Amino acid sequence: MTLSFWPADSRAIDTHVHVDSVDYRPVEEFTAFWGSRRAVLSEHFTSPNSDYITRLIDAHPERYRGLLLLHPGTAEDRGLGRVLAEPDRLGARVRLRTDDDVVTAAPAIDSIASRGGFVSLHCTWTVLRGTTLPTLLDRHPALDVRIEHFGSWPYDEHPHFDGVAREVFRRPTVYTMISSQYAFTAEPHPYPAAARIVREYLDEVGAERVMWSTDWNRNDLDPARSDDYLHEAADFLAHVVGAADAAQVLFRSAERFFRFPPQES
Repeated sequence: MTLSFWPADSRAIDTHVHVDSVDYRPVEEFTAFWGSRRAVLSEHFTSPNSDYITRLIDAHPERYRGLLLLHPGTAEDRGLGRVLAEPDRLGARVRLRTDDDVVTAAPAIDSIASRGGFVSLHCTWTVLRGTTLPTLLDRHPALDVRIEHFGSWPYDEHPHFDGVAREVFRRPTVYTMISSQYAFTAEPHPYPAAARIVREYLDEVGAERVMWSTDWNRNDLDPARSDDYLHEAADFLAHVVGAADAAQVLFRSAERFFRFPPQES
């Protein structure tokens, strides 16, 4: 299939990138892999380093957006003030494993919603199927929310878009993310096992609310093959969902969610 938006490599956005100066590889290694393309730098739960991320965004505001960890109600919650001060460049990353986590995080999320910001939720399907998260989202119908990693649903199982979970993903401001399909399926391109679940998610959510990521550097990605990975991802998406929807997933959805100025061909 010919991609009408090619060369997508100049506009693609990697929407989930872990870099720091301690436990993960530094940004210099990422840029050797990704070049000057746009990316979203995501603070990791096991290696919080918000200062590192915010310095990079300050230095390259046209290239990077950031997700800073929230530790609601603790002394570690250093990122919330910065997120509230710069809601167009910085969002919050929140881990929600139980409904109690949702209750604890709710005041901070309320504050972010009041500033017109965005949040990225690392949550389980138990939380998605509960009632506490939908109740919180009901309070903020305009809040942009991303569910990371398809709600952490395994690629080798059938997702159950039933009941409350289906209603969460069908909200017009709820997005989700394809992440490192080659790693999760342990298969080479064209990732046949990933194709089924990606198609199902796009049918449920819509390509305009799905984005793509390498999940750098949770995977052993070879910097010399960065163009290969991107071409394989674009080819995979084009064959699974078509060229127009592939463009949405590779960059258009992320432009809207993360407030990047749109780039034209």
